[in-house]
Amino acid sequence: MSRIVTELDEQDYHAHPAFSQSRAKVLLESPARYRWQLTQPNVTSDAFDVGHAVHAEVLGVGLPVVEIPADLLASNGAVSTNAAKKFVAEARARGDVPLVADVIATVKAMTAAVLANDAARAAFEAEGAVESSMFWTDPGSGVECRGRIDKAAATDVGVSLVDLKTTADGSPRAFTTSAARYGYRLQGGAYCDGWEVITGEAPAGFLFVTVEKEAPHLVATYSLTQWDIEAGRDRWREACARLAEYRAADHWPAYASDLPDFTPLDLPAWAV
Repeated sequence: MSRIVTELDEQDYHAHPAFSQSRAKVLLESPARYRWQLTQPNVTSDAFDVGHAVHAEVLGVGLPVVEIPADLLASNGAVSTNAAKKFVAEARARGDVPLVADVIATVKAMTAAVLANDAARAAFEAEGAVESSMFWTDPGSGVECRGRIDKAAATDVGVSLVDLKTTADGSPRAFTTSAARYGYRLQGGAYCDGWEVITGEAPAGFLFVTVEKEAPHLVATYSLTQWDIEAGRDRWREACARLAEYRAADHWPAYASDLPDFTPLDLPAWAV
């Protein structure tokens, strides 16, 4: 059943087996890798931890952040002692995000920077739910899908879907490159598609708020063009259709299409 859930625990959301835009990016590149990843535990990293923490601070919901006690750390402040590693493992098992004091201070500074930006603050303080979990059935393929929206912001022209991104460089040139590299077009298309399937109305837009991880934690705001949203929607629906085909055949090629043995390479003219 298509629905939007506004108070679903983040861990429960990620444990749900429905198809997501992040999985779609893997499937479109390598069906075999997608199938393999389904059997692997989720991997966490320092970058993910900072992102989770900033989201929790800005949105007011999310995984709790706990400070790793300084007396458990190595003399250089690293999380390398057995005691520190045990604390981190136990914290993660509870669903907490363990961070050292300096990183927590950085998270708070990043949050302050986001809320000091007029456009970003208006988007996050607008009427509308945060961390909304969408569940729907793709009309063309019958694939069960999911997506999690940072903020569904009410505006005069409708609801805009807002996504908060932490980044090394939020400048227009760098973020455009990141958007292309990490498939943000597909993400926007998938979320807009899901929202329309569930509510019957297309979102007014898909917006990004970026905040840099290094001081002075510069903030920028961007939006996907309607062309990019539609292109991302087409790519998302293609991923759903391919998933249905791979499941039906129980055939998971290494790459998006089977390659003939010893496929000739088409090297560019400038290659040495």
